[in-house]
Amino acid sequence: NGIATEQPILEWEGEGIIVNLKFDTESVQNIDFLRFAPIPSAVPFLCVAGARFSDHARILVGGNVSGMHAVEFETTSIGSEEQNLVMEHAEDALLADHFGSVDYKLNLLRTALGRLGETL
Repeated sequence: NGIATEQPILEWEGEGIIVNLKFDTESVQNIDFLRFAPIPSAVPFLCVAGARFSDHARILVGGNVSGMHAVEFETTSIGSEEQNLVMEHAEDALLADHFGSVDYKLNLLRTALGRLGETL
């Protein structure tokens, strides 16, 4: 409809197209984003983003899932304990479809979390 609105990503209900993201660069120290799609130009079926702030870290899991899911940590690192927490939180949100099973997507998520743990 040509109308652009701003809203927090966690309040987005999946309607419309996200054309840009704004970050509070004063508080964010590092951000990384990984997407999984059949080809680079296709809509991703799994998106995993991580942000490290001065006093905490946040992981977002989205894509072809039942809503956007965020997990926030008191620590600024994303180690195996934090990765397991994200996996538990996201498992019920992942959907089996023509892109793969829930187990397949959990393996992709674990890979993405490992990469975020290295880059954040």
